[in-house]
Amino acid sequence: MALLGKKIGTTIQRRQDWQTVQAAAPAPLQAHHISGKECRAHPYAALALRTYILLKTYRNDYHTDVFDLDRLAEGIRKEEERIFFWGDPEAVAIGRRFLTTNHRTVPDAMPEIQLGTATILNTSLPEENSIAELTRTGSISQQIPSVHSNIEELESLFRTSGYQVIFSTPRNRTSTPEIRGGAAIQRQHVRALNSAFWGWAPWYIMQGGFLEILDYRELYREPENIAQQLRVLPGLFVHHKTEAKFIADLFALNLGFSPPVSNTAEGETTGHLQKGWRIGNVASADLMAFNPVFLCEDETGEKGTFEKAITHLERMPGACHLVELNVCDSKNIRFQKILQQRAFYLVCVRVHVAKNKKIKLIGAWAKQKKTTPVAPPYYLNMQGFSEVENRLLGYLRNLMKVFRPKATCSETNPQ
Repeated sequence: MALLGKKIGTTIQRRQDWQTVQAAAPAPLQAHHISGKECRAHPYAALALRTYILLKTYRNDYHTDVFDLDRLAEGIRKEEERIFFWGDPEAVAIGRRFLTTNHRTVPDAMPEIQLGTATILNTSLPEENSIAELTRTGSISQQIPSVHSNIEELESLFRTSGYQVIFSTPRNRTSTPEIRGGAAIQRQHVRALNSAFWGWAPWYIMQGGFLEILDYRELYREPENIAQQLRVLPGLFVHHKTEAKFIADLFALNLGFSPPVSNTAEGETTGHLQKGWRIGNVASADLMAFNPVFLCEDETGEKGTFEKAITHLERMPGACHLVELNVCDSKNIRFQKILQQRAFYLVCVRVHVAKNKKIKLIGAWAKQKKTTPVAPPYYLNMQGFSEVENRLLGYLRNLMKVFRPKATCSETNPQ
């Protein structure tokens, strides 16, 4: 059993585990699943149906990039977005008929279409090797779980595409009478999808105006290759001792060992801090307040000091300010010291895969607005199934002391 995650396995192990899950799927699967390939043939109707379901799921309180239909439809044609749906046979049949209409909206007169939806979104940067995100998830299906459709699409993409990493930030908050929680989907990622847990993603303001402390998780096309490269990384460099222990515990959870983490930079100096920086956020101005704005190293970005880049970042609107740094580069220790002084905290790490399939580890430091109410994970005050999980939960509780304002949601176990 696991509360947060298990060790990274092999491709064969994952295939066997997923086959076991799929053996329990309602048959035939096609009657309960509308594939990404089908949606690609009808992009506008697929987008309309996705938006309809997401707004129903979150009671019209949904604020992410699903509304710019012309741009998103082009992305579907280019296979940069892969939308899919699930539900009972009647709802799936209605959904399939709707796709063929090529409508841009779901007519108000239509009966409720009780489907669930998710999207696999290409998030690759030029220097990366096919990174994607499992996202835009919501469901008003009363009976059919998402797990079988998720596995069907993930397995297809790992088999036919060049994606090396598919990450996700599944919801995990406690349910309330007004807001459905995320305990079930978080457990699905741990127990069925077997995604690797690499920390938390506290950077979206979601339903009810809460900033949710989501899981940050990853799946790999070749998990044994990723695990082997992580085992032989030449060095990890983290300034703050508590954050160094956090990374060591994430390695223990995912790989079964804790690597040495140094807090000393080779040739450390306070000078020569000029380099290229890039700030990124969502394209739409009306969505900025609900989504993160982040700063990362970029050779082609604006040249300047780290302090100047951080100041620029903190002046921008956003649900959360994020800074990403390569923790395999000892020179970044000096930037981490500045982050500590500016009240940024390490929340997760992600595996960066270059075009040659070589990896490095990127840390994400977050700074929250104190006025935003926070919805912690349902497991905040639970016991883990191992000492490693308990240490990670302790780190989360310390983060919550920093992130959480006076008013927050309930921290009881999930309903």
